[in-house]
Amino acid sequence: MRTARPFSIADALRLRLVDDPHERGVQQVGRSCARDDLVRGRRLRVCRPSPVRSPLSPIRSRSHSQAEAPLLSITEQLRTDRKHLLDEANCARSRGKIRRAIALLRLVLEPDPRDVDVTFRLAELLATDGQRFEAWSLFRSAGRRLLREGHHTRSLTIFREATRCLPFEFEAWRISAEIERKLGREEDAELTLLEGRRHFRSRFEFAQAIALLELVREIDPWEHEVVMDLARLYAQSDQAGRALRLLEGLAVHSEGRELRAVRRQQWQISHSFTHWRAWLREFFADWNGRAPRRSESVAGGGLATRIRW
Repeated sequence: MRTARPFSIADALRLRLVDDPHERGVQQVGRSCARDDLVRGRRLRVCRPSPVRSPLSPIRSRSHSQAEAPLLSITEQLRTDRKHLLDEANCARSRGKIRRAIALLRLVLEPDPRDVDVTFRLAELLATDGQRFEAWSLFRSAGRRLLREGHHTRSLTIFREATRCLPFEFEAWRISAEIERKLGREEDAELTLLEGRRHFRSRFEFAQAIALLELVREIDPWEHEVVMDLARLYAQSDQAGRALRLLEGLAVHSEGRELRAVRRQQWQISHSFTHWRAWLREFFADWNGRAPRRSESVAGGGLATRIRW
């Protein structure tokens, strides 16, 4: 009949290894004692004690609280790592190490790509580093996600920051003005569009400037400076006919010095004798002190009425 031997030192060390497997010194001693004890057990042919249950045993043999404990610890560890990475990214940014901060924020964003705050911060750093395409993609995704959730004010903040970081991105100005109009801020939307137009001055950017001014006209159709600028852009884009039609409509809504400026621009675009005479008429009418007549307009390339000096 086999008899179990008493509880040995190796058994106690094995139990300690289960409780704290990170003690390297105890692991080495425990392994050597267990090896000696195994040799002695084979020689004496004694029964081994029942093995101690590992902490990685099946969850169904434990209670509900014991099963959730490892999951909770993993969640806490992820939160700790996330906070640590964000702190390191802030330190790197404050020291001017933009690329290191970008790399750290990418690590934070990888497990949760829908985090709007981290996406916004990463987009700012990418724009600072000159990576404009990816920066605009992140700005747009964060802003649209907030729009879908109904946070229009926060979304407007993100797109306004995009206009500051990426002033030559046409869509940033357009979407910002669109959100402001949805919020009932017509004047702010008009100022946003005019501010965006000032960034598109090259002849290769006339299309963006024209599009922004057309959006301004949806708010205020006959703003003098806006229509004059738009007509000038049409003329420089080889669309003289549209420019002249636009100026003819503006002449109906202008008088005095503004009307004289309209006639002068018509003459500068067409270089025709008809528009030159119309400009002189308005000039001498203002010089003689009488109010210009709006009914006297240029239409179809000729005078609608006879000009009298």
